[in-house]
Amino acid sequence: MDKDTQQPPVVQKVLNTYELLERIISHLGFHNPHQIILLQRVCTLWNHIINDSPLLQEACWFRPHAPPSTELKNDGSPAWRLNPAFNKIGIPISQEVGDFDLKKRIYDLPGSWCNMLVSQPPCKYVEYIAHGDYSADENMDYLVASQTEKGLLMGDVMAGLAEAQNRMDMGVDRWAGVRHYGGTIRPVLVTENDLWEEVLAKDFPEVEGVAVRVAVAQAWNFETYPAFSLRRVQDDSKGYLREMIVHEMVSTRYPIPYRWDGNGRREGDPGEPVCEDERGYKANLLCVERLGDPLGYTNKLGHVYKLKGF
Repeated sequence: MDKDTQQPPVVQKVLNTYELLERIISHLGFHNPHQIILLQRVCTLWNHIINDSPLLQEACWFRPHAPPSTELKNDGSPAWRLNPAFNKIGIPISQEVGDFDLKKRIYDLPGSWCNMLVSQPPCKYVEYIAHGDYSADENMDYLVASQTEKGLLMGDVMAGLAEAQNRMDMGVDRWAGVRHYGGTIRPVLVTENDLWEEVLAKDFPEVEGVAVRVAVAQAWNFETYPAFSLRRVQDDSKGYLREMIVHEMVSTRYPIPYRWDGNGRREGDPGEPVCEDERGYKANLLCVERLGDPLGYTNKLGHVYKLKGF
C-alpha cells in the first residue's frame, strides 16, 4: 500500500476526533486554564475545539461552571474560588484571596487571560485592600464593581489594580502621608446598607457603555468617593484595551473635592513612589474622558494611552 494512502495511526485518529480530544484536554482541569489556552496554538482544529466546546470554555474560566456552586459561607456570601491564572501574573492566591506587592509593577500586559472570569462562581465585586505599615486603620480600600451581568473579568481587576497603584504613587489617593506597600484582593458581597453601595448608587455619574466602576475608601474611612470607570473595548488591533473615564473625587457625604495636602508638602507632591520598578507604568488603558482631574495627574501620564488633546 502506498505510504500516502495508509490509514493514520490510532493516536492521530483520536487527536482528530472532536469528542475524544475534548475529553482528553478537559483532564488538564479546572486548575490549569493557561495550559488549555496554550493548546490553541497546536493547530486550527484544536483551536476550534477549545473555543467551541462549552466544557473547555468552562475549564478556561471563560464562562461560568454549570451548574454553578451553591456553597455559602457563614455571612451568606458565595464560597468563591479565585482563578488560578492569577498565580501566573504575580498575584499568588489561596482559595479566595490574592496578594499583591506594590513595590513591584502590577502586571497588565494584554492577553487572553484578560477575558477570563475572576472567580467561580462569578463575582460582581472585588476589593483591593492596600496595607499600611502601622495598623489596619491605615488601609486604603478600592472597590471594583461590575456593571454587566457576566461579572468581573481578570482584565478588569488587573487594569484597575495597576491604575490604583499609579494613583497611590502619584499622591492622588493618599491620606496623611501614609504609604502602602502591598495588600490583598478578594471577592466581596455588597449589601443594600453597605457604604460601598451608597457610593455606587449615588456618586457615580451615568456614562454610556461602562463595564466597571472603581471607588476608593481612604485610610481611617476618612472619605469615600468615585475614582474611575472602565469600558471594555472589542478591538482586534488592540486586543484587550480598556477605556478609562476619570471622575471628580467627590461624594454625597463629602461634596468638596478630595485633596491631600501632602502632610506638609505642597499639594500633589507624593515624594518617592513605592514601586521600585524603573520601567514605568504601562497601563493597558486609554484615557478617553475626564469628568474630574485630581491634581492634574492625567496630564502627567505620558506613558498612558490618551486621546489627542489629553
